[in-house]
Amino acid sequence: MLVVDLGCGIGRLSKALIERSGCLVLGIDLSQDMRGFAPAYVGSPNFSVVSPEVFARMVDGGLRADAAISVWVLQHCLDPAADIDRLARGLAPGGRLLAVNNVNRAVPTVEKRWGDDGIDVRTALAARLDPCQEGGLDPAGVGQLLSIGAFWGLYAARA
Repeated sequence: MLVVDLGCGIGRLSKALIERSGCLVLGIDLSQDMRGFAPAYVGSPNFSVVSPEVFARMVDGGLRADAAISVWVLQHCLDPAADIDRLARGLAPGGRLLAVNNVNRAVPTVEKRWGDDGIDVRTALAARLDPCQEGGLDPAGVGQLLSIGAFWGLYAARA
């Protein structure tokens, strides 16, 4: 099974996925530094990491993953609809995406640390992928404040 980890950072979730399931993971990260750190942290031949641009070329060349994860990433993307579209095109028909995200966006700004540009990530996900399940985060696991302002969703790629 090939899983794409959008916004993999140093690979914490990728490492756990590989250790628990033995799957192959392709990490995608905007940061060249994170792409440099991730292979050593994950420490598995089942892991590789690329830039979003390389991933787009791989998808254009026919790459299709069985599943994808995007955890605390889409709320920060400059153009989440484009990132969701690229990810959806990189999934095999019926492939699943698990997304965990803030309800409101948190985009870096010059004026203040974070801003909300009003883009609804849940709507953008549902516009490109078929929603299977959605829910809130358990306050016992993440705290009350975070559970109020976040959601998880499972989505399927369209045929």
